[in-house]
Amino acid sequence: MKINKKIIFLILSFVAYLLLSTLIEPNLRFSYDYLIPWYAALYIVKGVPLYEQPMFKEINGEIIRYPYHLPIYIYFLAVLIFILGESFIAGKISLVIFIFCDALLLEHILKNAQKNNEEKNKILGYSSLIFLLNPVIIITTISGLFDGLPLLYLLTGIFFLQKINEDKNKRNLIFSILSGISIGIGFLTKVIPLIFLPVGFLWLLSKKKYLETISFSLSCLGTSGGFLAYLWLTYEDFKSLGLGWQVTREDKSFSFYYYVFNLEFRPGLILLGVGLGVISILIIYFLVKNEKLDFIIISGIFLTSFFIFYRVFYPHYLIWIVPFISYLGIIFINTKKMKMFYVLVGVFLIELFSIGVYYVDFFKWIILGKSLLITVSSINLICLVFFLVLFFINRKRGFSTPAQSIIVSTD
Repeated sequence: MKINKKIIFLILSFVAYLLLSTLIEPNLRFSYDYLIPWYAALYIVKGVPLYEQPMFKEINGEIIRYPYHLPIYIYFLAVLIFILGESFIAGKISLVIFIFCDALLLEHILKNAQKNNEEKNKILGYSSLIFLLNPVIIITTISGLFDGLPLLYLLTGIFFLQKINEDKNKRNLIFSILSGISIGIGFLTKVIPLIFLPVGFLWLLSKKKYLETISFSLSCLGTSGGFLAYLWLTYEDFKSLGLGWQVTREDKSFSFYYYVFNLEFRPGLILLGVGLGVISILIIYFLVKNEKLDFIIISGIFLTSFFIFYRVFYPHYLIWIVPFISYLGIIFINTKKMKMFYVLVGVFLIELFSIGVYYVDFFKWIILGKSLLITVSSINLICLVFFLVLFFINRKRGFSTPAQSIIVSTD
């Protein structure tokens, strides 16, 4: 019996991820976003609700202010601890499982996006491996950052919206509700998935699926907003503990806006709102012109725009646009635009280098100091803008060359 090479590579990758994740011990420098939720989960198991826990915690001998995350992932860890005991390994293994689910679901989404292609797209069949072998995905996962879980909710939301047009049993309303709930739960794990709401709204509206548009939006906002309202009314400290960290943390992030403009929370929120508003207007304009937009690329435009306009940027946020950059790279390969592919990879490597400089605290032992922070954060912002421009250039469905045709469709 012939064994599929991709299956072998996936198994080997899974084993490698497990080994790296379990051998690397969590520490505050490398696994801050793993240890913080983990210790919060320990308190939950001991009977202390998340938003009634002490403001400061001792972790690895250090007393730190606890930046409360949104609750879904923390309660997931609490369940793991309750069942399996206080073992870091179980938590790290769960993150590996999440990221592999992301990879497999992403491959299915991308295949579905070009299902009308007459010729089999071989490289698209390896998109899960392309995703898993990306350095950002590897480092993020093995260090214990939990973005793989909310990313899974985002991809699940995209998956259900894709099924709306391919479904023949008139279950579109159910799929729209499931998509909205998935995005809402993703928001309760990390804020970022909610950025997908305008994408789903505009896409469904452009397809004249008005009932699905309403059900998607209400289920998304109801799931996220309803639970936030519950937290707000139940816990007096939720505003300062659950949201306050977003106001004060910019000096601890890879932020061009903080280093250059010292941008505070409210002006930053205005910038984000105006920026995403302009992007939405542009997309609406393209739809009014009856342009056939690529659903996946449009999703990448909104996610990338969020990170461009948001005043806080942490290096691991790059995991959120890796699926869309990978898709763009696959498009370039299949349309024989190899120069664009090499440029895309080159810019991505430049961004990785700038992020690497930030991570190793290179600025601490050279004279440049804050000047280096401004430089590397500027480089990162320029790279994000470059990706956004490429997304806009390739926003339409239907990429073809004389030798090959790719029809990117969700219809």
